[in-house]
Amino acid sequence: MYCIILFYKHNACSADTQNKITLFRQISMKLFQLLSGIHKFVSTLKSEIKQMKTKQIYLVIAFLIFGLFVHAQKDGYEHLTNVPPPHFNNAENQRNFRLNGILLSKTGKHLVLDYGRGNSTIAIFSFPDFNLLGLHTLNKVVELSQTYFTNNDSLLFVKEDRYAPDYMMIKVFEDRRKNIKCANTPRGCPSQAAGLAKIRTYTPDQKYLLERSRKNKSILEVYKRVD
Repeated sequence: MYCIILFYKHNACSADTQNKITLFRQISMKLFQLLSGIHKFVSTLKSEIKQMKTKQIYLVIAFLIFGLFVHAQKDGYEHLTNVPPPHFNNAENQRNFRLNGILLSKTGKHLVLDYGRGNSTIAIFSFPDFNLLGLHTLNKVVELSQTYFTNNDSLLFVKEDRYAPDYMMIKVFEDRRKNIKCANTPRGCPSQAAGLAKIRTYTPDQKYLLERSRKNKSILEVYKRVD
């Protein structure tokens, strides 16, 4: 240390000592450059991480916007309206208002929605104005796949139970009903087992798409074709 001080003051050290001092200065310079490089690297890394976080935020926002767009636009259809259960009561168990099936008449003018758990409540609407024509509660689970309209949609024959042959005939425009045997219905007794009720369907002219909401299974979502 004394020689180093003398070197700076009088340049009075041996050649060997001067070489050691020169080496020390070179190592110090390299160490300083290394520390400067590490500092620069850390600063750059922090900046990159910050930019990546910003990019991730923008990416998430872009996905959300895209998801909303897909929700509103389905195969060339745009969201028109949501239809809640017409008999919903906030004080009751929402599971009792689950939308189990959708039936659209062949004319496309009338719609049946089957709600319930353990028993069925069927709502009959005119379509596409959704004017409620009738609301009927049954003590059984109806088979919507074997339910159908006749007589220009004035009569609705509802299969009351999967394992029983009975039907309920509803006079749509009079809101009256009565039980009848399947043999007395226009199509007679079903020759095949009941299938699954539809939870997604199109109108005959493909103008409207109707489906049960994935987020709230008591809601019917209605979409209209974009021309």
